[in-house]
Amino acid sequence: MRLLDLDRLGSFALLGPGFGGDPFLLLSGLRETRSDPVLAYASFESPGADALRYAAGERRQAAVEIDPRRGPSGRRCGTRVTGRRSERSGGDRLRRRLPGLPHGEGGSRCGERRRHPRGPLRRGRPRFAAWVRLPGGEEFVSASPELFFETEGSRIHAEPMKGTARGDAAASLEMSAKDRAELAMITDLLRNDLAPICRPRSVRVENERR
Repeated sequence: MRLLDLDRLGSFALLGPGFGGDPFLLLSGLRETRSDPVLAYASFESPGADALRYAAGERRQAAVEIDPRRGPSGRRCGTRVTGRRSERSGGDRLRRRLPGLPHGEGGSRCGERRRHPRGPLRRGRPRFAAWVRLPGGEEFVSASPELFFETEGSRIHAEPMKGTARGDAAASLEMSAKDRAELAMITDLLRNDLAPICRPRSVRVENERR
């Protein structure tokens, strides 16, 4: 299966290995449900209690072929980035719905590259990669390697990350005082967030690298 083949599906969620996929988990035929959801979604402005919950008509492991072709030219994307920076300096909101884009393989537009998550996936498979199209047409892409939190029984586990580097630059990242300070800060914030909902003195930080 290719990423472009997913355009033929009305609604779907393509989820990376962090969500139980090997290498991907594909949920198709999404529909709203009130019980036993496989997917929950809430926008930034919506409280978690108002999250939309979805069941899937089909759930299966999927191997996806990443289109190896190059994306749009740097000049064209650079023009769009400059335009967005101008909007930001003028106070305009940058969060907006992307316009509809033509299907097929012929285009190489900046917007199409954002819609099809080929760029991030060519550089590796992020643990929490996701491409989701909801039944109402809302669509979003994630290429995050970071686990915010997960639960297993009565236990909750978080793996905060701060600082990124190429695989061959891991040593310089570990030596960076700035990145280490940011990691310590976010770890402390998460520890403080977990403490009120966990048993007293049960929250601990482990030095575990994955």
